[in-house]
Amino acid sequence: MKEQLISLCNDDALEISFAPGSGKNAVVSFAGIGLNFGGMQTEEFAKSLESTTSDVYYVKDKLRHWYTECADKIVEIVNRHLQARNIANTTCIGNSMGGFGAVYFAPRLLNCRNAIAFVPQSSINTRLVPWETRWKEWRAGLVPGEGLDAVQTLDPGVSYTIIIGLKEHRDILHVRRLITKAPDSMIAIGLPKSGHGAAAHLKRESLLKPFLRALLAGQKEAALTALQETDHEILNARNIKAFVIAARTRRDKR
Repeated sequence: MKEQLISLCNDDALEISFAPGSGKNAVVSFAGIGLNFGGMQTEEFAKSLESTTSDVYYVKDKLRHWYTECADKIVEIVNRHLQARNIANTTCIGNSMGGFGAVYFAPRLLNCRNAIAFVPQSSINTRLVPWETRWKEWRAGLVPGEGLDAVQTLDPGVSYTIIIGLKEHRDILHVRRLITKAPDSMIAIGLPKSGHGAAAHLKRESLLKPFLRALLAGQKEAALTALQETDHEILNARNIKAFVIAARTRRDKR
C-alpha cells in the first residue's frame, strides 16, 4: 500500500480510507466480500495501485449488502473529499461486489469518467436476478426484492470496462443485463480460461498491472493490446447468448 491510510469513515456498516497522491486524479476502489482472505475484506487492488500518483479511496461495505444501506453516505463522503482535494478526474474500480460498486457509483462520483469492473454483479435484487444464488450467507441479510441496480445508473459519460471469466454462466448473465442497456462507452471482455477469478487470472499471467495501468491512464486501446497475450473475447448483444449457453453446458456436464 502507498502509505498509512487516513480514515474518513469507520462505523458498523461502512469503512472509507484514503491514501493521498500528488496530482489531480483519484481512484475509488470498492471492496468485495473478501472470501479469498478468510472472510476479511481487504483494500481491493492495493498492490496494483501502490505506484500510482493518484489519490486512492478504499470503500468497504462491512455488511456485504452490495452497498444497499450505505450508498448515499458513500457518495456524500467521497464527493466532499474529492471536491476538497480539487480532483479533476476520478476512476472507480472493483471486483465482484466491488465491481458492482464501481459500475453503480461511477456516475454519482465527482468527475468520474472511468469505471473498471471485474466480474461485477448487475444487481443482487432477487426480483431482477432470480438466478443469482451465490453468497447466500451475506444475501440473507437483504430483504427479498431489495438491492440496488447498476443497470439503472449506466451513463454514456462514463467509460466502462468490464472483465469476466466465461466459465461462470451467472457472471455472463449479469453482463448481458448490463450490455442490454449499455452506452457506446462500455466494453465487455470475456476470458475463456477463467471463471469468477478473472482478476486473479490476469495477475497469474502478469497482465493485471499493465492492463490496469493503461486503463487508469485512459488508454483503452493499450489495455486491449496488453490482453493480446491471453485468450479473450469482446462481448456484445449479438454473441453473448452463445457464451451463456456454452457456460451452462460445461456446468451441466460436470
